[in-house]
Amino acid sequence: HPGGPLTQRTASEIAAYLGFTLHYAPDLPQTTRSVADLAHGRLYLSSSVPAKGDARTAVLQALSSRILGHAEPRSYAEFLR
Repeated sequence: HPGGPLTQRTASEIAAYLGFTLHYAPDLPQTTRSVADLAHGRLYLSSSVPAKGDARTAVLQALSSRILGHAEPRSYAEFLR
């Protein structure tokens, strides 16, 4: 990235490049920022993400394990690592 903050469009393009579409869901639990449906390539973002922080951050955090090539964790401890 040449510099400066990513635009929402760039974050969406990164998601699309990784095979995901973005969907804003009004009914996610209050403490949930995103849910990734790996089987269907959908990333659900809380409709209240802007109130909690930037949607771009939620997108990149949700896709970070995919970007870094991490396998699905086998346990909760592995997930936390």
